[in-house]
Amino acid sequence: MKDNRLPSSILIAVWVYTGLEKLIRFEESRRAFQNQVFPYDIADLLSYGVPILELCLTVLLLFSATRWLGFLASLILLSAFSTYIGLIWIEVFPRVPCNCAGIIESLGWDEHLLLNIILMLFASWGLYGSSPSNKILKGRGAVFPLPKVKSCKTS
Repeated sequence: MKDNRLPSSILIAVWVYTGLEKLIRFEESRRAFQNQVFPYDIADLLSYGVPILELCLTVLLLFSATRWLGFLASLILLSAFSTYIGLIWIEVFPRVPCNCAGIIESLGWDEHLLLNIILMLFASWGLYGSSPSNKILKGRGAVFPLPKVKSCKTS
């Protein structure tokens, strides 16, 4: 099946939820990033960058012209998150603070990794069902279709 609306809708919901949650609770999220194992400056940059990236992925996934890139970027970001969890599993870090958003924060590391793997499968499904050729956006391929607009040709 080449229709990619289900995987894009699921990823859009996840990225909107996590991105907005981090922005709404920005100071708490920022402190959690600063409590991570990487340097303070990187943590500060990530506290701004991660939620913005999550919301940018939402925009990429909304439109057929950019959806393939959105799936690819989602797969890369989820792989990075999963790698971090894997490093936690093998006890690479001296402490393991979680900077997840909302209800995802309540998951254990096993459940969190399982969720990431499921989301990576959706991103992979979306990649399979999307063309990297990125046809010109005409509104019909959007998850939430755009209205058709008449063309204004002047003679």
